[in-house]
Amino acid sequence: MLHRKTFLLIFCFIIMGMNVFCGEDYYKILGVPRNADEKTIKKAFKKLSLKYHPDKNKDNPDKAKEMFIKVANAYETLSDPEKKRIYDQLGEEGLKYQQSGGGDGGFDGYESYRRGGGGYNFGFGGGGRNRYSDSMNFEDMFKNFFSGQRYNNFFDEDDDDSDFHYVNRRRGSGRERGSKKSVFADSKIYILNSSNIHNLNIRKHSWIILFFEGENREVKRYAKTWIKVAEKVSDFCTVAIFDCKPSPDLCQRMKIDEVPEIVLYHSANNKGLTYKGDFERIDDIIKFISSKMENYVKPITKKSWDDFLHESIGIPKVVVFTQKDTTSPFFKFLSKEFKDSLVMGEVRANERDLLKKFKVTSFPSIIVVHDILGEKYEKYEGVLSNPEILAYLKGQAQEVKGRSKGVKNLNQLDKNKYHSGSCGPRDNTYCLLFLLDSSSQYERISQMIKPTLQKFKTEPINFYYINSGEVNVPSTFTQLENPNSNLFFVHGKKQKYADYRWDGDSVTRLDDIIDLVLSGSSRLKKMTKELHFNNAREEL
Repeated sequence: MLHRKTFLLIFCFIIMGMNVFCGEDYYKILGVPRNADEKTIKKAFKKLSLKYHPDKNKDNPDKAKEMFIKVANAYETLSDPEKKRIYDQLGEEGLKYQQSGGGDGGFDGYESYRRGGGGYNFGFGGGGRNRYSDSMNFEDMFKNFFSGQRYNNFFDEDDDDSDFHYVNRRRGSGRERGSKKSVFADSKIYILNSSNIHNLNIRKHSWIILFFEGENREVKRYAKTWIKVAEKVSDFCTVAIFDCKPSPDLCQRMKIDEVPEIVLYHSANNKGLTYKGDFERIDDIIKFISSKMENYVKPITKKSWDDFLHESIGIPKVVVFTQKDTTSPFFKFLSKEFKDSLVMGEVRANERDLLKKFKVTSFPSIIVVHDILGEKYEKYEGVLSNPEILAYLKGQAQEVKGRSKGVKNLNQLDKNKYHSGSCGPRDNTYCLLFLLDSSSQYERISQMIKPTLQKFKTEPINFYYINSGEVNVPSTFTQLENPNSNLFFVHGKKQKYADYRWDGDSVTRLDDIIDLVLSGSSRLKKMTKELHFNNAREEL
């Protein structure tokens, strides 16, 4: 008589040839023929996953769970070429045997497997160990099954079931796997969840977030407004949503006590600011965002124009001519974005002298000024769209960085800068001060000494100019070599100076004077007191 273990294996091979399998018939479970291709198998699995979806089987979740496990096991086997090959040859029992490590054990190995000696437990997971217990909630099981890398965007590709959508969490798209398409999908809204919430913590600009608990009727009513807000402000503020239903603990940690709630997170403040207005008033929401934004835009009038030009000498001045009474949120955003490389200002339509000076006939208009006289400027002629303007100003900022890298500049020394340390009692470097009578002198000399600035860029000397009417020269420098001296070397910490007359006729002579001072060959005289700045400022 044949041994029982031999009989069992031979029996399986015999009935396999009759298209009958030992164990479950995976092709029958999926409803596809044995010669079905990969696409057909995948399509069948998608439809059956929808059929047994937890949301569609609330009346009988246990039965749906049982069937989904069978469908998932069948798909994970038939979608894997090696598992499918084994299954087609040996059936489910043979697949279990191979997966348990018994492939080389012959009849003895098979018998050991049948008795459970290998401790193998085949179940939901397509030939692997059972990843889920019978006690696991069906909805959690369903979501977890589609959260693995293999199924990361399974339902995003060629899905014929248009009403059944899953989300690619790694892309941050934000729809929950196993749920229907979000009302916020296909918009400019950033969909936050527990896996991408860290992006809020590393924000550079403002975020405004609508918190809610499940996409109920009330939330769907607000969705249209929220999508329109995103369309209007996404260039300068991130508009996001966060569903607290899957992550209630996270919402509690974020101090979200009631939902729905709109919270603005300022770029410079971790504490959120709650919007108290009407959730369906688009303009009110945008005004709320704008009112809380950082703003470095300087208001410009005819009276303040010259002061504006003297802000941060050497850095371009971006001027917007506008008919609006308030600064636009996008311009506020730009003022922060380019805070260290561009100076932003705004001229209202009632400043007729400035409009006439720059021939402004339409609003808004943008110019970039490159000198302290306001004579060297360029007008922005591109498309008046936020992305185009941003790209243009990025180019301006890059030019500034390129020019300033490793090169010294001729900067203005004023009272504030002096008392902040430049050329003062704490400054252990030399300051070369040019005493100038006019703006035209500055323009000429700043261009003329560029080779000098480059030559001495690594030396302990900085270059400044002072308006001749701004400093009381006789009371500070009492031992002048020449009553008409206009070039002063000041060592603030030593409180010593040397003075020369330079007519701007020769850069070589200027370089020789600098070499003389830096080498210690020039006689330094004692300053009687610190630099004395006059209160009244004579404009260059």
